[in-house]
Amino acid sequence: REKQEPDENIPHSFLAETSKLIPLIELFKLFLSTEEHGPQKPRSRNGHLNFTRHHKHHAALSTHKFQEILIHHKLHGDHITDAVLKKSHVSEEDIAISFTASYGFPYLPLNNYEINFDAAKMIPHEIAQKFILVTIDKMHNTLLVAMANPLDTRAIKKVESLTNCFVQIFVGSVSDIKKTIERCYRYHQADDRQRLDA
Repeated sequence: REKQEPDENIPHSFLAETSKLIPLIELFKLFLSTEEHGPQKPRSRNGHLNFTRHHKHHAALSTHKFQEILIHHKLHGDHITDAVLKKSHVSEEDIAISFTASYGFPYLPLNNYEINFDAAKMIPHEIAQKFILVTIDKMHNTLLVAMANPLDTRAIKKVESLTNCFVQIFVGSVSDIKKTIERCYRYHQADDRQRLDA
């Protein structure tokens, strides 16, 4: 069996710890840091990798599995959340629980929420799809936004710059958000066609 060469963009010292488990939330943080600042590794105060014992409700993956996820993301361009779901045992519920337990982001099942379609339209369809997020309501100058990855500050800044609104974040499952995005923009496409016909 041919030995797979490690990806050159993943720090060697990080890959060396292949027997370790990292809390899922740390994987998202490392990914975002790598996207913004280039290849690097998380460090603790003593300069070593910060592998903390994960809470029983926090999903965790090996560093080898994270390498597979990053390679899949680079090859296919999937959103990091999609890549995690495709290349690991982690479920959508695991991801949502990790964000909620670690940072206190409230989880919102979108099937039970009445979406404000006008608020959703404030974010272009391609931005919603790219970052897997959807505006569900607007209160004064604040948008309520459900996100698959609520740690993605680039996405939040993008929404704020496009809408001139503050963002209040909720966690949603990937499948819920994608279904809601398509439902919202189908509604507006139908509404636009009706106006043209009139």
